[in-house]
Amino acid sequence: MNKIKITNKLVEKFADQSGDFNPIHLNENYSVTSLYGKRIAHGALVLNLILRKFLEKNKIVINLKCFFINPIYINDHLFIIKKTNGRNIEIAVKNKNSNLVLKIFYKYIIKKDDNFCEIETSNLKFPSKVYSRNIFDIKKNLKKKKNFFYILKKNYLNQEKILNYV
Repeated sequence: MNKIKITNKLVEKFADQSGDFNPIHLNENYSVTSLYGKRIAHGALVLNLILRKFLEKNKIVINLKCFFINPIYINDHLFIIKKTNGRNIEIAVKNKNSNLVLKIFYKYIIKKDDNFCEIETSNLKFPSKVYSRNIFDIKKNLKKKKNFFYILKKNYLNQEKILNYV
């Protein structure tokens, strides 16, 4: 289990670098009257700190979802639990009281996988997604299917193509 502490210094530095000077992050008097009752950390700051712990230089995030469940306050200690299923990563972040504050889901590819692509299939009754590292395998498999509309969603360069098999 990894942990990080959200300090005032981190929040102020992030505000300077990002230009986000929202008083909910920086002004104690203002934040006392807010919904949260005290200053909270920038969501992007927390997300950045957590992802930097796990991403390596050769990995590229191709899908990211995050859900802020509870506020993250200045001087909070966050405990990070990571679960891996292939290239799908799930991260749960809890505070010192063991309350879940953030859930992150992301998928990555390795930079050298230039043939990686993602296919989304659409059929009114059975929408699905198919993932493959090799575009030639995907094209071969598409020829076997009938009554589907296929979209080659993206490769790691975010190139989009449409393949239509009816």
